[in-house]
Order: sequence, then structure tokens, then C-alpha cells
Amino acid sequence: MEEATSALKGADFVLVSTPESSPIEQMMELEKLINSIGGNVVSYAINNFRNEEHEKRQVERLRPYAKIFDRPIVVIGHDRNICDSESGNRKESLLEAGAGLNILK
Repeated sequence: MEEATSALKGADFVLVSTPESSPIEQMMELEKLINSIGGNVVSYAINNFRNEEHEKRQVERLRPYAKIFDRPIVVIGHDRNICDSESGNRKESLLEAGAGLNILK
């Protein structure tokens, strides 16, 4: 148990969420839990972002936390090929998405 606790305390965490209200709230609760055990959150990632107004509001909720702790917010846009497990272009789309990440500071 001590080894697991030590590993968690020494780990860097990237918190990932979709840009919806409930998942963002869950991510914030998870951050509190990680902080309570001495873990280290290093960044946030928003996945499947479609640039819709309600999604933009959720990203804006994270900005104050990101600024206070100097953490980037990585925004990964929606891509049909990534979301569709049957897509033959999934790997290529993932590589393309990674090359074009939008990191907000």
C-alpha cells in the first residue's frame, strides 16, 4: 500500500474531459482528490471539442485554474475518424490531431 501511495504522489497527472458540464465538474473533483493525496496535476486536456458555445463555456471554467497553477489546457478537436472505431483512418487521424494540438495558456 505504501508503494502505491508513493507512486501516486510521485506521478504527474493530465486530467482529460469532454467539454460538457458534468464531465468538467467530475474532472475538478478528481483534481481535489489527487491534490489531497499529494499528487501533481500538470495539465488539462479537452477532447472531442466541436467549438460549440456550450463547450466554449466549459473550457472557460477551467481557465482560472489553469492560470493560477500555470497549467496548459490542451484542446483536441472533434474528428469523425477518431471517434469511429470502424474508421480505417483512425491512426492517421490521431497522428494528425497530435501534430496540430491547440494548447491554451
